[in-house]
Amino acid sequence: MSYLVDASVALSWFTRNERFHPEAVAFLRETYGTLEAPDLILMEVSNGAWKKCRRHELTVEQARACLPSLRDNITTFHLTEELLEQALEIALELDHPIYDCVYLACIERTAHVLVTQDRRLRQKAIDSRFASHVKLLVDLQ
Repeated sequence: MSYLVDASVALSWFTRNERFHPEAVAFLRETYGTLEAPDLILMEVSNGAWKKCRRHELTVEQARACLPSLRDNITTFHLTEELLEQALEIALELDHPIYDCVYLACIERTAHVLVTQDRRLRQKAIDSRFASHVKLLVDLQ
């Protein structure tokens, strides 16, 4: 089974002091070769790595290693540009930021389950047609 993964989960792979780092790494090991994401994840994780570097939660070397690791572990990147129109419609429908709705548009394209740590996104999904396709990382354990 393939999964979609968002930046909240992917960034936890690299940050040992993250609350759900062990669960994120275990998920990565269990799903190796089956992960997909919108290419937006590359920018989101890079920005998160930069923030964590500023807060001394990651070293510069660790931050630099994030992108190559993402490319090694996510087998398919879906073009955000191709998802944007649908993402905008979803954002308007759910009254939720378009960044997250890009992942929901990707669900519509692939029918995969999205794994996230974003409780706000999960709550929006529960009240929508995406309810069965958005799971919290901790619920998979």
